[in-house]
Amino acid sequence: MEQQAHIERFLNRVRRLRSQTLVLSGTYNLLIYIIGSYLLACLMAWVYPPAVERTGLAIGIFLAGLVYIVFNFFIRNLFTHFSRDDAALLTESTYPDLNNSLINSSQLGR
Repeated sequence: MEQQAHIERFLNRVRRLRSQTLVLSGTYNLLIYIIGSYLLACLMAWVYPPAVERTGLAIGIFLAGLVYIVFNFFIRNLFTHFSRDDAALLTESTYPDLNNSLINSSQLGR
């Protein structure tokens, strides 16, 4: 029974680390998008000053991209279920020499 507890703790840790990685990746993408958009807007205002008068379209494009990044990296991950079986399959895809033993022991342990 103790081995099954170790397997469950390991799979829970894989699930937690995957969630943290997705949040960190989303945060990096969000920061890159905001900083890149700011730099592009500053460059556009400096090179072509009449572009400042047409900010409505630029703001709309910026907000659409922002909504896409927030939805894709944060909101969608809140509502998708990542089970222990998914964590076992993810681990076995990284370490193919496990030969389905992790998923088998996880499913048989229940």
